[in-house]
Amino acid sequence: MNASSADRRSGEAVAGGRGGAGHRDPRDEEPRTAGDGTPAEGRDAYRGIRVLWVDDHPENNTSFARYLEQHGAHVLTAENGQAADRMLGLHAVDLVISDVARGLDRDAGLTDLARWREWGSFDGPVVFFTGRVTPAREQRCRELGALIAVDGTALFDHLDAATVEIRQRRS
Repeated sequence: MNASSADRRSGEAVAGGRGGAGHRDPRDEEPRTAGDGTPAEGRDAYRGIRVLWVDDHPENNTSFARYLEQHGAHVLTAENGQAADRMLGLHAVDLVISDVARGLDRDAGLTDLARWREWGSFDGPVVFFTGRVTPAREQRCRELGALIAVDGTALFDHLDAATVEIRQRRS
């Protein structure tokens, strides 16, 4: 872990480069390409996948959301749990990407997911994209059936696996 790449919100050291909350920008990542220069997953790797991205700082995720959209996903955004509740009520969502901490609530995303699971609002794959992974967060994610990532590489690895799961559920 590089001490110079600190989480801008909490000041804690995290893995990552440019981008908010220590998250790597997709442009900083190793190219995800085949030998001919086309994306390894294809231009429509996420075609038809409906993503709800919940983050109180959506500007930190612009390049990631753009990447998903360029590869076929439809990305909706919500800045808090209440807005996410409304989006889940209005739209069919396949996958949720969320931060963990929002504002002063260090577990807002986990609390939201627990509520959605309890109410039956969302039972699909969830990936938490956060500036800091702790053993407690990892444990809570396991309990809720979610994954957690601290950088773009791990995020897209989880999203790729979730996309396979979503496509299998649909067939």
